[in-house]
Amino acid sequence: MAEYIERDGLLSRMRANFQQGSWYGCEEPMYSVVEETILEYPAAEVAPVRHGRWKLEPTNPYDDPGYKNRMIKRCSCCGWQNACSYNYCPNCGAKMDEEVET
Repeated sequence: MAEYIERDGLLSRMRANFQQGSWYGCEEPMYSVVEETILEYPAAEVAPVRHGRWKLEPTNPYDDPGYKNRMIKRCSCCGWQNACSYNYCPNCGAKMDEEVET
């Protein structure tokens, strides 16, 4: 699985470490090459992960006593409803890793 980092955070940490002498034996030209390489490398387009949970709601669409205890699950992010449990919402892609609300 690919891992992604924040470029500005990496460069900031590198500059601070270089100024403190943590790059033992590395001269300014070599540091500049490393920094330039990172700046020129293309950025990946990454969407932030949304986190949600399934909200349990009673349903009785036909006012039928047989449906009395039937529950549906509704996504806390987009409101999409279903009767199955997924570890993500098929509608909005939210990762269902929060506690289920009853």
